[in-house]
Amino acid sequence: WAQGPLNAYDPTRYTGGSSSGPATGVALGLFPFAIGFDGGGSIRDPSSWSGVVGTVATFGAVRYENAETEIFTTLHCGPITTNVADAAIVLEVMANTKNKVSR
Repeated sequence: WAQGPLNAYDPTRYTGGSSSGPATGVALGLFPFAIGFDGGGSIRDPSSWSGVVGTVATFGAVRYENAETEIFTTLHCGPITTNVADAAIVLEVMANTKNKVSR
């Protein structure tokens, strides 16, 4: 069984969760932010284990294409950034009210 990506600060450790790639990339400075999906900690765990900020949007805050797909009843999406201020900016763009879909 393969694990990856590895933790940006300690390659002997795993970063955990399906958004571990985005969290590791942000922690390494490969990109300023990333978007992840969270159904049970998949943004929050990798972000906290990588020393970055993972924010989960509440249901209805962010528009989903094909929102009728059943998986979107349990998933939240949100930004992964290096600081809270950047997370707020990215989440504000993601949650643009003109693009909202009610659930």
